[in-house]
Amino acid sequence: MNPENLPAELRRLLGEQGTSKFVDYLGSVLLTLKEEVLAVSHSRSEHRLSEETALIRVEMAGMRADMAEMRTELKTEMAGLRSEFYEMRSELKADMANLRTELKTEMAELRADMETGIAELRADMESGIAELRADMVTGHSRLQADLKGGLSELRAEMKADFAVVHREISSLTRWILSAIVAFAVVYPAVTALIERFLIKP
Repeated sequence: MNPENLPAELRRLLGEQGTSKFVDYLGSVLLTLKEEVLAVSHSRSEHRLSEETALIRVEMAGMRADMAEMRTELKTEMAGLRSEFYEMRSELKADMANLRTELKTEMAELRADMETGIAELRADMESGIAELRADMVTGHSRLQADLKGGLSELRAEMKADFAVVHREISSLTRWILSAIVAFAVVYPAVTALIERFLIKP
């Protein structure tokens, strides 16, 4: 401790030697007090640490007991889960076997239905094709008859038209020949008349 930290009146009262001794005394007292405080604090810390350690040990013992109970419960639950799993496996196997049987039955029924439907479809197609062939034969016969009738009518009309044209050509030919003959007869007479009237004697 620094003597200058003491009040000035106390330093004057004690003097230099007294101040120095008083400071040394205060230092030793403070050191002793610090050691005692540390000792008390250390003992309290040890006591508290022992108490905390005891509490921790009690809690650890309780946790161990809880862990043992949890292990027992877990083992029991695991055993129950295993038995349930085995039961579910056996039930699942039984359901799968039933499902396979049902699927086989349904597949057989579906095949039978498909075969029946295909047979009916073939019969319907054959009947339809036969009817279509009959209709085509009937239509072909009708078409041939219609064509023959049309050709006959067309030939008759063409013959009538050719006869009319032939008559017209014959009439026209006669008219042309008559005109030529008339021109041949009339032309000399006309020429003679023209010469007679136009040429003076």
